[in-house]
Amino acid sequence: MITSRVLIVEGDAEAAVMLALLLSKHGLEAEVSQPGEDLVSRLSQDEFDFLLLEVRSAGAGRDLAQTIRRSSVGRRVKMISVSDSDRDAEHAQSSAAGFDAHIAKPLDMSKLMRVLSRPT
Repeated sequence: MITSRVLIVEGDAEAAVMLALLLSKHGLEAEVSQPGEDLVSRLSQDEFDFLLLEVRSAGAGRDLAQTIRRSSVGRRVKMISVSDSDRDAEHAQSSAAGFDAHIAKPLDMSKLMRVLSRPT
């Protein structure tokens, strides 16, 4: 069985670890990355299927998403923006930056699992 791999970038380290544990209980392999890490390099080194990027803790999260999307790795990884807003404008900004989906906090695990179950 092939397990999907998820890279989580979240400013709250405890929340990131808890999310990784929850995702592992749902059969996914999840790892945590700290904001500021060279994500293009990390995504190139490891085969991740999904990137969950908390756009505010990653600094210029949407700019980072565009950089990833322009890279060779950006064509294979499905990027999901996470923020504290579920407004239509937030979804539109995430889509324009190259994210495949947007999820608002607090995270709804059933919604997140639906997004993560879509083919990459």
